Amino acid sequence: AHPDDARSPKYLNTPATELYEKRSTLYGLGEGVADLAAGATPLIVEGPFDKLAVDKMATRYGRPVVALASCGTALTREHIARIRSVTSAPVWFCFDADAAGQRAMLHAWEITADQGRSGQRFVRLPGGQDPASVHPRTLDHTVGHSVPMSVAVAEAQVHLWGRPDTWVRAELMVQALARRDAARISPEESGQWITTVARLTNLPVSSVQTTLIDHVAPTPTAEDM
Repeated sequence: AHPDDARSPKYLNTPATELYEKRSTLYGLGEGVADLAAGATPLIVEGPFDKLAVDKMATRYGRPVVALASCGTALTREHIARIRSVTSAPVWFCFDADAAGQRAMLHAWEITADQGRSGQRFVRLPGGQDPASVHPRTLDHTVGHSVPMSVAVAEAQVHLWGRPDTWVRAELMVQALARRDAARISPEESGQWITTVARLTNLPVSSVQTTLIDHVAPTPTAEDM
């Protein structure tokens, strides 16, 4: 890819080989095993320069995080399984602050559905930036102000769908979000999820709260009695 050609991709993926199985390889996992076993937070990023930028920030500011890069390859369940073989700590994510990064986050949420209420968090970067393009101080600040993954996913999903222009459409959006994600929202993060979704859909907080509760504990039907 030529750096002056706007049509060129940011990264060019290499094919898998006998020595490099990209569906399960994470740059940084081998060297980070000891820190992860000691309780450091695994932080998944996209590219190798992003990983190095997080390493620099963590060293400078004493952040107990281990950056793991998928190196331009879409995150897979095999990647998550490799992390889980080393640590049970909640996995954090930090993707580029652009449309592709939002899609990567939604994909990560989808493939970690079996993790339940695992405490996953997302590190928001300034618009259009990636970990390697911001100052270490800014990166440290964003890591320190990470948000529950469920909240970041709700924001990205509504952005993808488009802000609702009617009350009915807003209600349908909240229903869809709650139906999909209620089982993954912990009590500790539910308040932030509710207020965020209410703001995005222009619905009363009480309405969003009721919808979430209904999906966490569905009303019994006659067949359940």
